[in-house]
Amino acid sequence: MATERQRQKIIDAFMAELADVGFEGVHLTHVAEKAGVTPAQLREAYDGRIAIVADFMRRIDKAVLEGIDKELSEESGRERLFDCLMRRLDAMTPYREAVASLRKSVRRDPALALTLNGLLVTSMRWMMVAADVDQPGLKGLVRAQGLGAVWVKAVDSWLKDEDPGLSATMVEVDKGLRRGERWLGCADRAASFLTDCACRMKKTRRRKAEEPDPAMAAGEGI
Repeated sequence: MATERQRQKIIDAFMAELADVGFEGVHLTHVAEKAGVTPAQLREAYDGRIAIVADFMRRIDKAVLEGIDKELSEESGRERLFDCLMRRLDAMTPYREAVASLRKSVRRDPALALTLNGLLVTSMRWMMVAADVDQPGLKGLVRAQGLGAVWVKAVDSWLKDEDPGLSATMVEVDKGLRRGERWLGCADRAASFLTDCACRMKKTRRRKAEEPDPAMAAGEGI
């Protein structure tokens, strides 16, 4: 079984390759060589390139969750989310070139964008957990997707931001979260409506299933 140290080396090697040649150009044999593991050990650790990206994102999630600032517990949910997203960018700083390369690949490949969106939504749900604003069910999924849109714009701003203090990025994150608050009000109502509709349809189907068949009650088919 691959060790934690080997997994970290594989992630670092993959991100280095990604920065150099783009997602499409990454060869797992080169990743294994850079990481100092055999292809068999790499296969044991990961199913492929997407699995490595998923583990990278999971580790960034973990870094944010481990750094939760309890002093912000009395602040608004938006302020806590702002802190989480900025700390997420801090955790990604060593991989900035790789992230820039991945963003370019995503723009060229809709299938890759769709796959990574699923990973992103999972990460955003964990960011909501870190900020203590998570919601279950459809409402939580809608909120995570909306936060993902805020995050993508924040990352694009971060990649262009040459200010060490990331002032432009901070403005973008704040604007995105404020826009998101207004959008989420509508989205929450839509999610509640869809959930209610699904519940009513389920009850209707159950009631119909429990009703006796009039034809059978009249003796037809016997």
